[in-house]
Amino acid sequence: MQTVHIHIGPHAAGEHAITRALDSSRDDLRERLSLSVLPPIPVAEAALRFNTGKAPEGQRRLRRLAKELRETPSLDGVISCPDLAGPLPGLSKDFSPYPDLAQRLEQVAAAFPDQQCRFYFLCPPEELWLADLRGVLATRTDREIRGVAGDARLDFSRGWTAVLPPAGLEAINGNDALVAAGRFLDRLDPTGALQRRMPLGRAADAGIGGVLAAIVEAPASPAAKEAARTRLLLPPDTAGPPPQTAASYPDWPPRAPVLPVPKALAALGQRAAKRVSRQGKIDNVLPEPDIDLAALRTDLVDGAEEFPGGKRANMLNQIEILSHRLRHRPAATLLNALTISYLRRDTPYTSEARHLFLRLWREEHEILLGTLPARWLISTLQTFFDHGETEDQRMIGGTGFFFSNLLKAYEGERAIEGHAPDALYSGTKPTTKTGFPGMDRFRLGNTDLMLNTMAMLLETAGREPVAGRVLTEYILRLKTADTLFSRMDRSRRHLGADMPGFKDCWSFHEPPDGTD
Repeated sequence: MQTVHIHIGPHAAGEHAITRALDSSRDDLRERLSLSVLPPIPVAEAALRFNTGKAPEGQRRLRRLAKELRETPSLDGVISCPDLAGPLPGLSKDFSPYPDLAQRLEQVAAAFPDQQCRFYFLCPPEELWLADLRGVLATRTDREIRGVAGDARLDFSRGWTAVLPPAGLEAINGNDALVAAGRFLDRLDPTGALQRRMPLGRAADAGIGGVLAAIVEAPASPAAKEAARTRLLLPPDTAGPPPQTAASYPDWPPRAPVLPVPKALAALGQRAAKRVSRQGKIDNVLPEPDIDLAALRTDLVDGAEEFPGGKRANMLNQIEILSHRLRHRPAATLLNALTISYLRRDTPYTSEARHLFLRLWREEHEILLGTLPARWLISTLQTFFDHGETEDQRMIGGTGFFFSNLLKAYEGERAIEGHAPDALYSGTKPTTKTGFPGMDRFRLGNTDLMLNTMAMLLETAGREPVAGRVLTEYILRLKTADTLFSRMDRSRRHLGADMPGFKDCWSFHEPPDGTD
């Protein structure tokens, strides 16, 4: 008996990603899994009839599809149309979403009397779904909303349990009403044959609202968040400068050192020679080089809450691990991490990964800078150091990588010693001897070391726009963080340590904000 897989909702829960996936995988679904994607226009017309009180007309349109499907008995059918569950919540007069879902399932199933229907209704977390729904409703006109205050009118206090039919997972008219907690294609493609080409497998369309929520929660600078919000609402045209016409990529893996390694550093030299490992046998899970990156803007990473484990040498395991680390963030962050994973190794796919990495930072830098954690800014800088297409990109990457790693090491040591990151100093003079002979010490307020370091770092970031944006965002976050730089400035102000000749030598050339 033929089966018709019917993704029936809800709205604002990945329907656009599912539609794109079904459309782009149409041939693979037929050839590999014996699935026929039924034409979407007749389905949408049927849903419109159902939602305007003309159920018999809607059923007639679906019966035509059922008849066409019967003519290819070796194939099962696939439909994706959230409108079949009911109108978009917030645009109707009902106070609860999909109040007639059980009746609608029966009506749709009756249109396929000779086929088994399996319904898919995804149940995202209630709060995230409401946020996504707000984003969708915000794009509708006042005329469409007809004065209704969108989701504010919805009664969603009992969550999905009040929406789903009482039958739950039980049969409805002999058909399966399957409540799928995972993604629709996960059920159609359990072996992952169609999802090998990331990011299809580990990201789901969350709508504009979901990505706006991710931006709000991100540890980015206010400027980066504003740029990400602006970019999200702009048309999906390509942004950023074009590729360098005279790109000169460095050798990969790096060449052997020209300067002989001193005998005292022989052990470290051996480790340096093994920094890049050769991995010839590795799966290629990168997307196609011309992937539409703008289409990923409303996809959020669908990662496991618990660390998935597995060996990172297997890129399928690595995707799961990265998805766990970047869950609920835009899919562009996952693709960035995946390209970096390839570019840390010596594989047959270096050029593919480098191409995608550079495309991401030319075209989608606003979304990345507005949502990436600081550790991934550092990883990105290291990747520009190793794979930048110009000397300026490589200089910016190397400068930012070494600076941020040394700061991370210093702050890590301070945490091990049990010092609070925002604790003020008790005095202005050094009280211990230096452990590095010849390395000068200084009194608080009697040095321009911090200012000169930050000024040179910012000057370096300004040499080139693509990698420079990453380092600039790191500097913006550093300015508002509790670190060595803020402690120096706030302690100096608290203790009144203003030495002649150094009165304007604050770390960022201006007094720190806030009070002590």
